[in-house]
Amino acid sequence: MCTYFDENFLNLVPAEQVEGLYGCLDYYRDVTDPFSNALLAQYDDRFPGSAMFTAGSACSGMYRGLKLWEAAVNEAGSLRQDDIVAALDHATIDKARGGPAEMGPGQHHLWLRRHPMRTPTQPRTRG
Repeated sequence: MCTYFDENFLNLVPAEQVEGLYGCLDYYRDVTDPFSNALLAQYDDRFPGSAMFTAGSACSGMYRGLKLWEAAVNEAGSLRQDDIVAALDHATIDKARGGPAEMGPGQHHLWLRRHPMRTPTQPRTRG
C-alpha cells in the first residue's frame, strides 16, 4: 500500500516492483467525472507527450486550494485576511479534479473524495 504512487511515477519504477501495488489519491486518470474528463482532455491537447496530468507534484491540491480561496474571497467580498479566513472555514467547490471538495467547518480540514487503485500488470504510458 502506498499513498503517493501516481501514473507518472509508476513508469519510473520497474514494473515487477509495483505490480499489484495499492494506492489512494485524490485523482487518477481513470476518474471519470465530467469536469476531470474535460480538464484532462484540455491538458492532453495543450501538452502532448509522455508527461501525464496526474495527482503528483501537488498539482491537484494546489488547484483545489486556489479554487477554495477564490470561493472564500468571492463570499467575503473583500481581500481582508480575517474575512477570507472566516469564509474559508466552510468553503466548497463543486468542480475540481477528482470531484467536489469542502472545508470541514471549525476543523481546517478538507473533505474530498479519495480514489483507491491497484496498479495493472504493466503500467500504462501515454503517447
